[in-house]
Amino acid sequence: MTIERALDVSNLPDAAPGTRAPVWWGQIGMMLIETVVFAIIIASYFYIRLGFSVWPPPDIAPPELWWPTANLILILLSCIPMFIGGKAIDEGRIGTAAFWLGLNIIMALGFLAIRIIEFNLFNFKWSTDVYGSLIWILVGLHTMHAIADTTESIVLFGIMVSGRMGAKQQIAAKLDGIYWYWVTAMWVVLYIVIYIYPSIRLGML
Repeated sequence: MTIERALDVSNLPDAAPGTRAPVWWGQIGMMLIETVVFAIIIASYFYIRLGFSVWPPPDIAPPELWWPTANLILILLSCIPMFIGGKAIDEGRIGTAAFWLGLNIIMALGFLAIRIIEFNLFNFKWSTDVYGSLIWILVGLHTMHAIADTTESIVLFGIMVSGRMGAKQQIAAKLDGIYWYWVTAMWVVLYIVIYIYPSIRLGML
């Protein structure tokens, strides 16, 4: 008679904490892939720029800085409530975390509202020329990530206020914060590439 050994796993946690969670590495991997995508598009931007004596091309109006700069400041400030909320989650203060996440969501929605203004300020379409295509791709791709993370934050906020916050949801909340920091960092880079660099070339700064 063969005796089969059984391993009792009933006392193991439902979710692995921190970097032991598979979803953690999935999130990090996604951000690394998207960072490479942005890097390739930005490299293409500067490569194509070498073929022009004036940048942006002569038929493109100089970039408007006021609204993009306001949006940069807003998204940087939005990292503060996200950070404080993450600390509250670590300490098990879910109510406090929900408050700060809610504030971050409001600021993120404000960021997206200003982004609509940014799109309307473009005096070119994605089909105007290669410059227009690159700018619309960069800003559009970043907007998609901002929408995705804001949606994730809204879902997590609903879970927090409904009292259904478990170990898996706490991991998701931490990853939500990391994702938002990445979205913010990418906008800093894109702001420099899309707005500051052309302004310097045109002698506006």
